[in-house]
Amino acid sequence: MNEVARITSAEDFGSTLMRLLTDPSVPSDKLEIMLQMQRELIAERRREAFTSDFVEMSKVLPQVSKQGTVELVTKDGKRLGGYKFAKWEDMDKVMRPILNDHGFALLFTQHGDLTVRGVLMHKDGHFIESERTLPPDTGPGRNALQAIGSSLSYAKRYLAEGLCNIVRAGEDDDAINAYTRRVSEEQAAHLARLLDETKTDPETFLKMMVTGTDQVEEIPAREYPRLVNALNEKRKKQKEKK
Repeated sequence: MNEVARITSAEDFGSTLMRLLTDPSVPSDKLEIMLQMQRELIAERRREAFTSDFVEMSKVLPQVSKQGTVELVTKDGKRLGGYKFAKWEDMDKVMRPILNDHGFALLFTQHGDLTVRGVLMHKDGHFIESERTLPPDTGPGRNALQAIGSSLSYAKRYLAEGLCNIVRAGEDDDAINAYTRRVSEEQAAHLARLLDETKTDPETFLKMMVTGTDQVEEIPAREYPRLVNALNEKRKKQKEKK
Protein backbone atom coordinates (compact mmCIF):
# COMPACT_ATOMS: atom_id res chain seq x y z
CA MET A 1 0.00 0.00 0.00
CA ASN A 2 2.84 2.42 0.77
CA GLU A 3 4.34 1.73 -2.65
CA VAL A 4 1.15 2.83 -4.35
CA ALA A 5 0.82 5.94 -2.20
CA ARG A 6 4.22 7.18 -3.36
CA ILE A 7 3.27 7.25 -7.05
CA THR A 8 3.57 10.80 -8.40
CA SER A 9 3.49 10.38 -12.18
CA ALA A 10 1.69 8.39 -14.86
CA GLU A 11 4.94 6.58 -15.68
CA ASP A 12 5.45 5.48 -12.05
CA PHE A 13 1.80 4.52 -11.87
CA GLY A 14 2.09 2.33 -14.96
CA SER A 15 5.23 0.51 -13.87
CA THR A 16 3.86 -0.12 -10.38
CA LEU A 17 0.58 -1.35 -11.82
CA MET A 18 2.38 -3.91 -13.99
CA ARG A 19 4.25 -5.26 -10.96
CA LEU A 20 1.04 -5.54 -8.96
CA LEU A 21 -0.80 -7.28 -11.79
CA THR A 22 1.88 -9.97 -11.96
CA ASP A 23 2.06 -10.42 -8.20
CA PRO A 24 -0.17 -13.40 -7.26
CA SER A 25 -0.07 -12.37 -3.59
CA VAL A 26 -2.17 -9.24 -4.24
CA PRO A 27 -5.93 -10.05 -4.12
CA SER A 28 -7.96 -8.56 -6.99
CA ASP A 29 -10.32 -6.68 -4.68
CA LYS A 30 -7.41 -5.05 -2.86
CA LEU A 31 -5.83 -4.17 -6.17
CA GLU A 32 -8.98 -2.37 -7.31
CA ILE A 33 -9.09 -0.37 -4.07
CA MET A 34 -5.43 0.57 -4.48
CA LEU A 35 -5.99 1.63 -8.09
CA GLN A 36 -8.99 3.78 -7.16
CA MET A 37 -7.04 5.44 -4.36
CA GLN A 38 -4.20 6.18 -6.75
CA ARG A 39 -6.53 7.66 -9.36
CA GLU A 40 -8.06 9.94 -6.75
CA LEU A 41 -4.63 10.94 -5.46
CA ILE A 42 -3.38 11.84 -8.94
CA ALA A 43 -6.56 13.84 -9.69
CA GLU A 44 -6.26 15.74 -6.41
CA ARG A 45 -2.60 16.57 -7.02
CA ARG A 46 -3.48 17.83 -10.49
CA ARG A 47 -6.22 20.05 -9.07
CA GLU A 48 -3.84 21.42 -6.46
CA ALA A 49 -1.20 22.17 -9.10
CA PHE A 50 -3.82 23.88 -11.29
CA THR A 51 -5.04 26.04 -8.42
CA SER A 52 -1.55 26.99 -7.27
CA ASP A 53 -0.41 28.05 -10.75
CA PHE A 54 -3.70 29.81 -11.48
CA VAL A 55 -3.33 31.95 -8.36
CA GLU A 56 0.19 32.94 -9.40
CA MET A 57 -0.95 33.68 -12.96
CA SER A 58 -3.80 35.85 -11.69
CA LYS A 59 -1.26 38.18 -10.09
CA VAL A 60 0.18 39.18 -13.46
CA LEU A 61 -2.80 38.96 -15.82
CA PRO A 62 -3.61 42.53 -16.90
CA GLN A 63 -7.00 44.05 -17.47
CA VAL A 64 -8.17 43.91 -21.08
CA SER A 65 -8.49 47.22 -22.90
CA LYS A 66 -11.01 47.82 -25.68
CA GLN A 67 -9.33 48.55 -29.00
CA GLY A 68 -12.10 47.65 -31.43
CA THR A 69 -15.21 49.67 -32.27
CA VAL A 70 -18.66 48.55 -33.42
CA GLU A 71 -20.88 51.09 -35.17
CA LEU A 72 -24.61 50.70 -34.51
CA VAL A 73 -26.71 51.35 -37.63
CA THR A 74 -30.42 50.74 -38.16
CA LYS A 75 -31.78 48.92 -41.22
CA ASP A 76 -32.62 52.28 -42.83
CA GLY A 77 -29.04 53.52 -42.37
CA LYS A 78 -29.54 55.71 -39.31
CA ARG A 79 -26.46 55.77 -37.06
CA LEU A 80 -27.05 55.18 -33.35
CA GLY A 81 -23.48 55.63 -32.19
CA GLY A 82 -21.17 52.80 -31.31
CA TYR A 83 -19.29 51.00 -28.59
CA LYS A 84 -15.80 49.68 -28.03
CA PHE A 85 -14.91 46.05 -27.48
CA ALA A 86 -11.83 43.97 -26.75
CA LYS A 87 -10.55 42.37 -29.97
CA TRP A 88 -9.69 38.68 -29.65
CA GLU A 89 -6.34 39.07 -31.41
CA ASP A 90 -5.32 41.77 -28.92
CA MET A 91 -6.38 39.60 -25.98
CA ASP A 92 -4.52 36.59 -27.34
CA LYS A 93 -1.35 38.61 -27.90
CA VAL A 94 -1.29 39.62 -24.22
CA MET A 95 -2.60 36.42 -22.66
CA ARG A 96 -0.77 33.67 -24.55
CA PRO A 97 2.76 34.35 -23.16
CA ILE A 98 1.44 34.64 -19.60
CA LEU A 99 -0.57 31.44 -19.92
CA ASN A 100 2.44 29.60 -21.30
CA ASP A 101 4.74 30.89 -18.55
CA HIS A 102 2.44 29.39 -15.91
CA GLY A 103 1.76 26.08 -17.65
CA PHE A 104 -1.66 26.87 -19.12
CA ALA A 105 -3.17 26.81 -22.59
CA LEU A 106 -6.57 27.72 -24.02
CA LEU A 107 -8.34 25.41 -26.46
CA PHE A 108 -11.48 26.32 -28.39
CA THR A 109 -13.63 23.85 -30.30
CA GLN A 110 -16.71 24.58 -32.39
CA HIS A 111 -19.84 22.42 -32.20
CA GLY A 112 -22.55 22.94 -34.75
CA ASP A 113 -22.74 26.38 -36.34
CA LEU A 114 -22.24 28.70 -33.39
CA THR A 115 -21.58 26.73 -30.23
CA VAL A 116 -18.04 27.23 -28.93
CA ARG A 117 -16.45 25.32 -26.05
CA GLY A 118 -13.44 26.79 -24.30
CA VAL A 119 -11.04 24.70 -22.22
CA LEU A 120 -8.35 26.08 -19.90
CA MET A 121 -5.80 23.26 -19.70
CA HIS A 122 -2.94 22.91 -17.23
CA LYS A 123 0.34 21.13 -17.96
CA ASP A 124 -0.32 18.59 -15.17
CA GLY A 125 -3.60 17.44 -16.72
CA HIS A 126 -6.37 19.25 -14.84
CA PHE A 127 -8.68 21.52 -16.82
CA ILE A 128 -11.86 23.60 -16.59
CA GLU A 129 -14.25 24.33 -19.43
CA SER A 130 -17.18 26.48 -20.45
CA GLU A 131 -19.48 26.78 -23.45
CA ARG A 132 -21.39 29.49 -25.30
CA THR A 133 -23.96 29.35 -28.09
CA LEU A 134 -24.59 32.56 -30.01
CA PRO A 135 -26.62 33.67 -33.03
CA PRO A 136 -24.89 35.07 -36.14
CA ASP A 137 -23.62 38.58 -35.35
CA THR A 138 -25.42 40.33 -38.19
CA GLY A 139 -24.50 43.94 -38.74
CA PRO A 140 -23.99 46.60 -41.38
CA GLY A 141 -21.80 45.38 -44.24
CA ARG A 142 -21.48 41.78 -42.98
CA ASN A 143 -22.35 38.81 -45.12
CA ALA A 144 -23.46 35.48 -43.64
CA LEU A 145 -19.93 34.08 -43.23
CA GLN A 146 -18.66 37.30 -41.65
CA ALA A 147 -21.58 37.28 -39.22
CA ILE A 148 -20.65 33.74 -38.12
CA GLY A 149 -16.97 34.67 -37.82
CA SER A 150 -17.82 37.69 -35.68
CA SER A 151 -19.89 35.53 -33.31
CA LEU A 152 -17.12 32.93 -33.00
CA SER A 153 -14.61 35.65 -32.14
CA TYR A 154 -17.07 37.09 -29.61
CA ALA A 155 -17.52 33.68 -28.00
CA LYS A 156 -13.76 33.19 -27.67
CA ARG A 157 -13.36 36.57 -25.97
CA TYR A 158 -16.07 35.93 -23.42
CA LEU A 159 -15.04 32.34 -22.74
CA ALA A 160 -11.43 33.44 -22.21
CA GLU A 161 -12.55 36.20 -19.84
CA GLY A 162 -14.62 33.77 -17.82
CA LEU A 163 -12.10 30.92 -17.69
CA CYS A 164 -9.18 33.19 -16.77
CA ASN A 165 -11.12 35.68 -14.63
CA ILE A 166 -10.19 38.57 -16.93
CA VAL A 167 -11.44 42.07 -16.08
CA ARG A 168 -12.20 44.60 -18.81
CA ALA A 169 -10.56 47.98 -18.33
CA GLY A 170 -12.50 51.21 -18.46
CA GLU A 171 -16.17 52.01 -18.56
CA ASP A 172 -18.60 49.81 -20.47
CA ASP A 173 -19.26 52.19 -23.36
CA ASP A 174 -22.09 50.07 -24.71
CA ALA A 175 -24.08 50.21 -21.47
CA ILE A 176 -26.58 52.85 -22.61
CA ASN A 177 -27.32 51.11 -25.89
CA ALA A 178 -27.52 47.73 -24.15
CA TYR A 179 -30.23 49.00 -21.83
CA THR A 180 -32.36 50.38 -24.67
CA ARG A 181 -31.91 47.65 -27.29
CA ARG A 182 -34.15 44.60 -27.42
CA VAL A 183 -33.32 41.20 -28.85
CA SER A 184 -33.41 40.96 -32.63
CA GLU A 185 -36.01 38.90 -34.47
CA GLU A 186 -33.41 36.16 -35.00
CA GLN A 187 -32.48 36.15 -31.32
CA ALA A 188 -36.12 36.03 -30.23
CA ALA A 189 -36.72 33.12 -32.62
CA HIS A 190 -33.68 31.28 -31.28
CA LEU A 191 -34.88 31.70 -27.69
CA ALA A 192 -38.35 30.50 -28.68
CA ARG A 193 -36.84 27.36 -30.23
CA LEU A 194 -34.81 26.64 -27.10
CA LEU A 195 -37.86 27.13 -24.89
CA ASP A 196 -39.80 24.69 -27.06
CA GLU A 197 -36.98 22.11 -27.23
CA THR A 198 -36.55 22.12 -23.44
CA LYS A 199 -40.31 22.16 -22.83
CA THR A 200 -39.90 25.33 -20.78
CA ASP A 201 -42.93 27.50 -20.07
CA PRO A 202 -42.01 30.97 -21.43
CA GLU A 203 -44.06 32.93 -18.88
CA THR A 204 -42.54 31.09 -15.91
CA PHE A 205 -39.04 31.29 -17.39
CA LEU A 206 -39.20 35.04 -18.02
CA LYS A 207 -40.71 35.71 -14.62
CA MET A 208 -37.78 33.95 -12.97
CA MET A 209 -34.97 35.14 -15.27
CA VAL A 210 -35.87 38.64 -16.50
CA THR A 211 -37.28 41.67 -14.73
CA GLY A 212 -39.97 43.79 -16.35
CA THR A 213 -41.07 41.72 -19.33
CA ASP A 214 -43.29 38.74 -20.07
CA GLN A 215 -42.68 38.62 -23.83
CA VAL A 216 -39.67 37.02 -25.55
CA GLU A 217 -39.59 39.86 -28.09
CA GLU A 218 -39.21 42.44 -25.29
CA ILE A 219 -36.15 40.87 -23.66
CA PRO A 220 -33.25 43.35 -23.36
CA ALA A 221 -30.37 42.45 -25.68
CA ARG A 222 -27.95 42.44 -22.74
CA GLU A 223 -29.83 39.48 -21.24
CA TYR A 224 -29.70 37.31 -24.37
CA PRO A 225 -26.38 35.46 -23.79
CA ARG A 226 -27.30 34.61 -20.19
CA LEU A 227 -30.71 33.22 -21.15
CA VAL A 228 -29.30 31.18 -24.05
CA ASN A 229 -26.65 29.68 -21.78
CA ALA A 230 -29.27 28.78 -19.17
CA LEU A 231 -31.49 27.05 -21.73
CA ASN A 232 -28.55 25.26 -23.36
CA GLU A 233 -27.48 23.96 -19.97
CA LYS A 234 -31.01 22.70 -19.31
CA ARG A 235 -31.08 21.00 -22.73
CA LYS A 236 -27.71 19.39 -22.05
CA LYS A 237 -28.88 17.98 -18.72
CA GLN A 238 -32.08 16.66 -20.30
CA LYS A 239 -30.04 14.82 -22.94
CA GLU A 240 -27.75 13.32 -20.30
CA LYS A 241 -30.74 11.88 -18.45
CA LYS A 242 -32.01 10.06 -21.54
